[in-house]
Amino acid sequence: MKEVGGYFELMVPKVGGHYHPGALRLNTAGSAFRLLLSAYEDKHVYMPNYVCDSMVAPLAELGVDYTFYPVNKCLEAEMLPELGPGERFLYVNYFGVKGEYVKALSRRYRDKLIVDNAQSFFSAHDKVVDSIYSARKFFGVPDGAYWYPSREVSQSLLSSFRHPIVTMVCHTLAR
Repeated sequence: MKEVGGYFELMVPKVGGHYHPGALRLNTAGSAFRLLLSAYEDKHVYMPNYVCDSMVAPLAELGVDYTFYPVNKCLEAEMLPELGPGERFLYVNYFGVKGEYVKALSRRYRDKLIVDNAQSFFSAHDKVVDSIYSARKFFGVPDGAYWYPSREVSQSLLSSFRHPIVTMVCHTLAR
């Protein structure tokens, strides 16, 4: 039997554009989250206790307070906090199967909700919430993430952002 190792090459059909054409394109989901936190100057974020470390690092770097909340066996928050000014609620759309729960959270929190769709690249974006997607978890690309902001982001912040906004993955996926 022949061994299989390494990675399979990327097989993407030729398309005329991006899967997330209206989103900002960045190098990683962590960078997208860092830019989001910088853009809105949030003071506190509620984070699920089942989340990637790359989503916690930007909070520490920017000095944003955070509180972990537990998720139950259905991967839903055990308790939903009342959010005050400068507070946000981050929810991970685990494995892309929590779409209905995301809709319920969107109705409750509106633009105070951040949806981490890193595990759910093909999930639809709700315009009233911030959504972050990662191409790296779905395609054989070295980098690539998308962020749909729920509010206007200043061009000066985008141009001064220390992590480059990249288009390599977008060109790869658009071929």
